Amino acid sequence: MYRSRLWIVLLTVALGGCPSPTPPQPQGSGDASVPQAPSVIATDAPAPGTVQAPPVAKAVTGNGDAAPLVVASHIPKKRLGPYARPAVVFNKPVQAFGVEPTGPQPAEISPWIPGRWKWLGSSVLEFDSRERLPLSTEYWVQINAGMTAIDGGVLAEPYSFTFETQRVAAIGGSPVNRWNRFLHAVPEQVFKVRFNQPVVAESVESAVYVKGGGALVPLTLKALDPMGKPDPKTGLRRDLRMVATLVPKTPLKLATQ
Repeated sequence: MYRSRLWIVLLTVALGGCPSPTPPQPQGSGDASVPQAPSVIATDAPAPGTVQAPPVAKAVTGNGDAAPLVVASHIPKKRLGPYARPAVVFNKPVQAFGVEPTGPQPAEISPWIPGRWKWLGSSVLEFDSRERLPLSTEYWVQINAGMTAIDGGVLAEPYSFTFETQRVAAIGGSPVNRWNRFLHAVPEQVFKVRFNQPVVAESVESAVYVKGGGALVPLTLKALDPMGKPDPKTGLRRDLRMVATLVPKTPLKLATQ
């Protein structure tokens, strides 16, 4: 019996507010007429097209002779994991030690997530989230104008920045992966694909396929299982990876690459 050599192509694109790069073209016959599969969708990313406009903050004029309060730095500069925390560093002390902060929150974050802004020392403001940050999402942060330093310096202009959480991606699989790209498969070959976060089942079946003989072979999703085990005390899973099990909708052709 002949066995066939196949390529499996995974197309994954994160949704949410994150910009999506152009998916790579499948390698093989180079047939431009071969259709492209849709993207895999993360389960907790905002709905496509969702836009939340940031509020407009007015500039504030400071009083006194103190140098103005400014933001010296912020983190993150790139992407965050689901349990990381954004923070802002000021050029001078703002919150006195031993004094409980009063008044409204000094900053805002959008899309809204449960949590609060707290001071680490006197000049670092950090967002303490009560829950993990949804993945495949872009966030907007603004420090409101009018914040006053201990010496009287005032933040005259609002300071804002954006960051994003990890986008959905295929991180491995079998029998084809980054370490084993060529493999002889049987007509009823079972394929497994691992993702770095929870994904929508319907999007997996439409985005993962096999290419052989210049045509796309659709796959049927048989199972979508979490890789991590829940914490025995909280019932939550810190390991958010998922593994999808798929089989060809029709037997793969023999002697086909």
